[in-house]
Amino acid sequence: MNEYAKSGVDLDKLREYHSLISSRLSSQGLPIGIGHYAGAVRFGDGYIVMHVDGVGTKTLLALRTGIIEPTGVDCVAMNVNDVVCVGARPIALVDYLALERPMDEVVERVIIGLRQGADETGIPIVGGETL
Repeated sequence: MNEYAKSGVDLDKLREYHSLISSRLSSQGLPIGIGHYAGAVRFGDGYIVMHVDGVGTKTLLALRTGIIEPTGVDCVAMNVNDVVCVGARPIALVDYLALERPMDEVVERVIIGLRQGADETGIPIVGGETL
C-alpha cells in the first residue's frame, strides 16, 4: 500500500474522475489536458497556465494546533509549484479565503503567511475573494 492510499487517497478513483471530466469537458487540443497540476489556455502564440489549490486539510490541522501562518505560506507554495510542474513560469496569484464564521485572528495570521509566501517566491498576490 502506498502513502497516498494510507492517507485515504484512492488514486484509481482519482484517475476515474479525471477520465470522466475529460469525457465531459473539452481541453480544446491544449497540450496539458485534464488531470494535471495546472490547465492551459491558448493565448496568441503561447499559453496562459492557470491553477488553483487549496490547503483544506492543512487548514483543519492548523486550526486544531493553533499553528496558522504556515497555511498561507503553503498555499502560495503549492500553487506556484503546480504551475512550475507543467513547465510554466508563475507571474501572479489570487487568493480565496472561505470561513464558516468570522475568525479575525485566524484571518490576520493566514494573511501574514500569504504575504510571507508571496515574498519568498517573488510572486505577487493581485486580488481574490473572501467568503
